[in-house]
Amino acid sequence: MVKRDYKNDFPLAICIVVYNSNLCSSPTFNSLFHQVPSEKIFIFDNSTIADVKSKNVISARKYGVNYRKTKNIGLGFTYNGAVNLMKGDCDYIGFFDQDTFIPKDYISIVIDKINNKKNTNDVFIPYVRADKKVMSPIFKKRYIHYKKRAVVKSAINSGMFVRTKIFENIKFDENLFLDYIDHDFFKKLNLNQVVISVLPLTLNQNFSDNEINLQKALKRFESYWKDTKEYCKVYGTYNYFVAYRHVLKLTMRYKSADFLKKVIFNAKS
Repeated sequence: MVKRDYKNDFPLAICIVVYNSNLCSSPTFNSLFHQVPSEKIFIFDNSTIADVKSKNVISARKYGVNYRKTKNIGLGFTYNGAVNLMKGDCDYIGFFDQDTFIPKDYISIVIDKINNKKNTNDVFIPYVRADKKVMSPIFKKRYIHYKKRAVVKSAINSGMFVRTKIFENIKFDENLFLDYIDHDFFKKLNLNQVVISVLPLTLNQNFSDNEINLQKALKRFESYWKDTKEYCKVYGTYNYFVAYRHVLKLTMRYKSADFLKKVIFNAKS
């Protein structure tokens, strides 16, 4: 098993961010614990429920993984803190959320790619699927020497591995709480001409976009719209068109005008 074969020269470390969920119930943790040495797993707990954090402290101690209580003030802030803590322990950092289902050979394949003598890749990303639909990566097409080549435009952060030296020049945006952090990060990667490789692997993930409770969906939307405003400040107001499409999709799904009302109220305030 990978966990034991590579223990002494393991080239990567894992960052798992959890939120109001028991560590032992995380499909991400349960998958990776059997693939990665425990000392290479770092748990960052953004939970706001004291009882959940207390249980996670006990679980982390039981399984021998690194644990940090973190403030729930934004995923970008958590990621940057994780990088500062972990970068001395590995060549690559893997980023995961709590709800991703990971293949048993995932880490083995990543390590083989990293240890390949011809490896020049700074970032590795998987395909990410939700409800039978591939959500990530998003490609753009360029013509190079008259040949069409797919170039990664953006991707979901969960499942991504990044060479630690990349963080000397690139950081996650701490002004974004949850949404657009991945888009912003990949814009920076492309601007710095970072080499990105897509892994022959697919992860299955649960998304809050599939929330069936209207009140929870509205609360989640408030966070989304705040991040939309921050993102548009940097990358232009035309990005609102994508956000407005999302508003219409939510309005149709829940048969409620409350999402549109929040947008209008927000514009007036």
